[in-house]
Amino acid sequence: MPTGLLDTPRTYWLALALALCAANAAAAIYKWVDDQGVTHYSEKPPQGKKPPEVPIRSQAAPAAPQGPQSGPKTWQQQEAEFQQRRVEQEERRTKKQAHDQATAEDRMRACLDARHDLHALEQQRPVYTINAKGERTYIEDKNRDQVRERIKQIVAQNCDK
Repeated sequence: MPTGLLDTPRTYWLALALALCAANAAAAIYKWVDDQGVTHYSEKPPQGKKPPEVPIRSQAAPAAPQGPQSGPKTWQQQEAEFQQRRVEQEERRTKKQAHDQATAEDRMRACLDARHDLHALEQQRPVYTINAKGERTYIEDKNRDQVRERIKQIVAQNCDK
């Protein structure tokens, strides 16, 4: 039975790797300019010189204020946003289908009414409309062709061919 933290080989190697990474992270960086005027950066200073060290940030830069679009998102946040978009798309699709169906029903009703009116006009019987007062107003024979053409346009617009 293991008694210490580093008794298993896996934890030993993991601890060693972490220690090496930490040692590299703490190393100094040197900056100097050679005889040709080229600027160099290195973890080791040049031989015979002690150039100034370049300061290394040991902390991350200050975080931007947390807003709706700042920083990388976790997969849970991305999944939640995706599901929200899917729900919104489904709602839009359902509303569009309902609107299209209502429009189709209105067109079908207008088509049937116009065909009925056209049939009545083509028979040589008296045809009337109901005015705003609820009274019958008969279509005169001289206006019959004009009304027939208007109803044919309604049929053409609303009835499938």
